Amino acid sequence: MQIEKYYEDTTAQLKNSLNIKNIFVAPFLSVIGLISAYVTIYSYYKDKDKTIYIYYAIIVVIVILCNIIYILFKTYKNQTAVMDNFVKDFKNVEINRNALIEELNDKNSKLKKYKRLYWATKTFFLNAVKTSNDEERNKLLAMYTELKERDDDDE
Repeated sequence: MQIEKYYEDTTAQLKNSLNIKNIFVAPFLSVIGLISAYVTIYSYYKDKDKTIYIYYAIIVVIVILCNIIYILFKTYKNQTAVMDNFVKDFKNVEINRNALIEELNDKNSKLKKYKRLYWATKTFFLNAVKTSNDEERNKLLAMYTELKERDDDDE
């Protein structure tokens, strides 16, 4: 359940890494740059020949390539960050899993100890009720005390 939710969150982060900001910042700045380039080239070449359009076309192609590179770089950077977080969180899940396994093993050993103690107590009381001899009862009590001390030492 938790892994499915985490998968959905990571998928949403990857989809959002190509967000509106990354797509429209570079083209907006590029439009301003293209207008200023056109004004600069036109004012310089207005009286000369008609090569202004060739220069302007070269600048437009360069700006479009820069926009594509910028958008690809931003999306790659965001997706890389998302995947790095995914790997880091996956390692944390693995660490938490190992900690849970250790905790379960510890609880399992305590459960075994309490089971032994329970059966020893049950056996002691059943045998103590059955015997009427004080010597036998003292012997059973000594065995029970020894077993209980050994289990207390295991903690």
